[in-house]
Amino acid sequence: MLLAFDPWQGVADVEWAIAIVLFGIWYAWAARHFAVPLWRRACFFCGLLIVGLALLSPIEHLALNSMLSFHLLQNVMLADWAPPLLVLGLTSRMAAVAERLAAVRVMTRPGVAITYWLAVWYVVHIPGVYGYALDHRWALGIEHVVLERDRVAETWRRRWDSFRLNSTNIRTILPGDSYDGSDPWGAITHRDFVAFLQSAEDLNRVLVRGTARRPAGPVGRRRGPGSDVTGAKHLRRL
Repeated sequence: MLLAFDPWQGVADVEWAIAIVLFGIWYAWAARHFAVPLWRRACFFCGLLIVGLALLSPIEHLALNSMLSFHLLQNVMLADWAPPLLVLGLTSRMAAVAERLAAVRVMTRPGVAITYWLAVWYVVHIPGVYGYALDHRWALGIEHVVLERDRVAETWRRRWDSFRLNSTNIRTILPGDSYDGSDPWGAITHRDFVAFLQSAEDLNRVLVRGTARRPAGPVGRRRGPGSDVTGAKHLRRL
């Protein structure tokens, strides 16, 4: 049985929406002040549109809840498509004004810019960097906690029978582990993935907090402490 899933649902990310609107308003003022040609204005606003589509449209919803391929599409939109259009929206006069700031002059030097871009784009995608950040709090600053309603992998248990992971088995591992199965390039079913997560939780590999909901009491009776029971298994941080 298929779950009710709306692929056309947008994402209400208020911070990004405000940032895009503010940049649009600033550019509209600057374009008028510097008499920017229409084709450059079109380039800049198309760049903002691509950013908005990547972060606020159903693309973000699908990337977060359904398909890894849409996350990869977001990477292309944000790193390859939008930046050139935003740069084309700037005239030489606008760039000269911006470069009056020392920080802007340094960051826009070709050697600095390409080094910074490569570092952000490639270094943070190295599996070892992910693993190190997960194991060392100072490198990440956020303790990873898995929040589950009722049971571990509750939503995965309700997937349709033919549902499989979008990643290969050799990549479906926890930090520090290695794949030792017979089908490294296959894709496991949702039932196998549930068993994998349950095994990881049973082996004290993650910090899982599950909530067990009790039926509400009679109408008019005040619900006291314990109406919602939350159990925390203080295991190794993922």
